[in-house]
Amino acid sequence: MKRIYFSIISEFPNNVIRSQTIEYLYKMKEEKGLNFKLIILMSFVPLIKRRKELKKILDDYKKNYGIETIIFPVLRNHFIASSYIGFLLLSIFFFKYRNYKIVIHARGGFASNVCSKLKKIYSNLSYVCDFRGDYEAENKFNLQRIKASKLKIKITDYLFPKFLKQSLRNSDKIICVSNKLKKLIIEKYDANSDIIFVMPCLADEETFYYDEEIRKKTRRRLNIEDKFAFIYAGGIGSWHYSDAVFQVISDIKKKFENIFFIVLTPNEKEAQNYSKKYFDDKDIFIAKASKNEVFEYLNAADMGVLLREYDPLNIVASPTKFAEYYLTGLPAIISENIGDYSELVQKENIGIVLSSSLSQKEYLSKFENYLNKKEKVDRSFLSCKAKNLLSKKIYIDKLCEIYTTI
Repeated sequence: MKRIYFSIISEFPNNVIRSQTIEYLYKMKEEKGLNFKLIILMSFVPLIKRRKELKKILDDYKKNYGIETIIFPVLRNHFIASSYIGFLLLSIFFFKYRNYKIVIHARGGFASNVCSKLKKIYSNLSYVCDFRGDYEAENKFNLQRIKASKLKIKITDYLFPKFLKQSLRNSDKIICVSNKLKKLIIEKYDANSDIIFVMPCLADEETFYYDEEIRKKTRRRLNIEDKFAFIYAGGIGSWHYSDAVFQVISDIKKKFENIFFIVLTPNEKEAQNYSKKYFDDKDIFIAKASKNEVFEYLNAADMGVLLREYDPLNIVASPTKFAEYYLTGLPAIISENIGDYSELVQKENIGIVLSSSLSQKEYLSKFENYLNKKEKVDRSFLSCKAKNLLSKKIYIDKLCEIYTTI
């Protein structure tokens, strides 16, 4: 039976989708000939309000990645009822493929739940549940954020675990981003451990690698040749733990000489506000950067910053930023309990792990010990090591094997 491949997402196609879905689909097409079509289950609001932005993104997918996209409108897709709308629409859509073997990559709990329903009427359909995090904890956070009624919270607390359990138990394969997430879904939802494949959020080794000449050139341009440079790359705001990030680096700056902070973010205005609170202009550089520019700044820096609040979402997470840091041979200052990465940093001695209390005494002491280490960081060695752990290239064969055998 001829196979046909689809990837289903249920969120606006932002940069995360490009990095974590589109680029993988493209690599599987280019290297193994697997041609995926993209299905987006999207609520009406962004479909209408952001239609121009959406068209531009989808045109780019077609032009630069050769990926065809089909959109199906649903209600706000974090609501359980929406999965039935998605099921109804796709059950009609897939009828024309009834004589094919339908293979689906379902990103997230919502898309996977739609597929679990479809599987009951299409025996020729198999799907991979791409489980990205603790969706139950995320859903509770979202309900609190929108100040949902107690009744709604109570109903969701009862139904949502069943919803996720169905998504996982009916899947043919499960991909999750960390061993901690694997443990959670086995214990909480009775997922079949034999079909779980752990694949962290990865980065492209052709984009992120260590280059000594780039490092020297960028440090000269920033006039930081004699400084120890921290770098933070990502969003800015309370959700991103930004106040703690700026305060920690500021405290280190106050005690140690020649500390510099590079901040790469699309939220430049917000970053400037934090900068005014904690830094003199001469000690910080803030900019919006393209992927290639990020690579240059990561090479120029001496330590990447990855501090996050202690909560259920972060405990099972796999930040792509860590892969980018590691592939450029960059040690990290990281919070404890960030997926599998905090333990990796501790075990491999590739940075500093801070406790969730963020004790000033602790992080100043740990940084001083780091500076006084006899062994200096071999960036090229770390970069080569990271290629075998966190580059997209090494996982493509395994992904293709999954989709061609389920």
